[in-house]
Amino acid sequence: MLTRREFGFGLGAAAAVGTGTLLIRDAHSAEPIKVKLGSSLGLYELPNAAWMSGLHKKLGFYAEEGLTVEYLATGNTANSFHAIVTGDSDYGLVSGSTFLPFLAQNPNADILSIYAIIPQPYWYVAVKKDSPYQQLKDLKGKNIGIMNVGDIGYFAAKSQFKELGIDPLNDVNFITVGNGGPAGQALYSGKVDALAIWDVIYAGIEPLGFPLRGLPNLPSNEHVIGATYGVKASTFKQKRDVFAKWFRAVTKSTVFTYNNREQAVRIFWDMYPEGKPKGKTEDVAIADAVAGLDVRKEKWLPLKSDADQRMGVQSEVEWKNAVRIMDLEDKIKDVKPLFTNDIIDEANAFDQNALAQMAKSFKL
Repeated sequence: MLTRREFGFGLGAAAAVGTGTLLIRDAHSAEPIKVKLGSSLGLYELPNAAWMSGLHKKLGFYAEEGLTVEYLATGNTANSFHAIVTGDSDYGLVSGSTFLPFLAQNPNADILSIYAIIPQPYWYVAVKKDSPYQQLKDLKGKNIGIMNVGDIGYFAAKSQFKELGIDPLNDVNFITVGNGGPAGQALYSGKVDALAIWDVIYAGIEPLGFPLRGLPNLPSNEHVIGATYGVKASTFKQKRDVFAKWFRAVTKSTVFTYNNREQAVRIFWDMYPEGKPKGKTEDVAIADAVAGLDVRKEKWLPLKSDADQRMGVQSEVEWKNAVRIMDLEDKIKDVKPLFTNDIIDEANAFDQNALAQMAKSFKL
């Protein structure tokens, strides 16, 4: 069985992408888009199914765009954002906790966010199932477990405590507990009173015998960008049309997976049998895999209350809130140069309702 723990580890900021160098070749161009994706997930880890399902020949979303894909293992978990900065990668993951501090130090950086792969916040504070704490304000004077001081869960918790009048430096005590079993053990042993991490990491902790209950985020944490794909602005200008085609295939794959997680799992394992769990029945493995995708699926889409329902779209408000959470409002005063929605119409240029209906009836 592919456990939720196996799902959760490394699903980075979020995005659920694999470690490796990805070469996207335009059928009309000899020059590939080179992508180094930094994550502790490997190529064959199932969360990749959200955007990779369309690679299957029976769906053919990428082939329809004239794109082929080649993967080369890198053997490390280098941060994909830094690969963009160094030029090792043409595009990769961008999150507020990496992008915004870098931008504050490098205001003329040539980095542009072009597609929100996770347009919603995925972080929240969790406590034991039977904990007496019901709201964030109840945690004044308590110990809060975090993955590390560079993680978005830490920054988001600090920001919300500050908003509640709780001094994050003196009124709570942040303790690094990592993730998985050590984090669950820290909570249930009483070392910490709560965890400030995020959804798929929690999904990896609970099956280990540590049931959790999430505390509601403050309204200020509703419209915040989760994770996006970014490029150097110069690269985007050069290869803009290829990116538009690539992200249309990404959007189609995500719509398909959202509407039929079971078949997306089967498709993924058909393409990459190396990722299929060993030693468990098919039914059990499929059920557990679908449950893992369900943890994140709603966050692939815009909030239902958002006026703009295009997939991948970003807004000025979402980035302003991300800047506030990172406490960088004094250094980043204008967020408009950080992102573009230039390819979003093209990425959504297909009949999503028809694709959703096809997905629901699809059988491999």
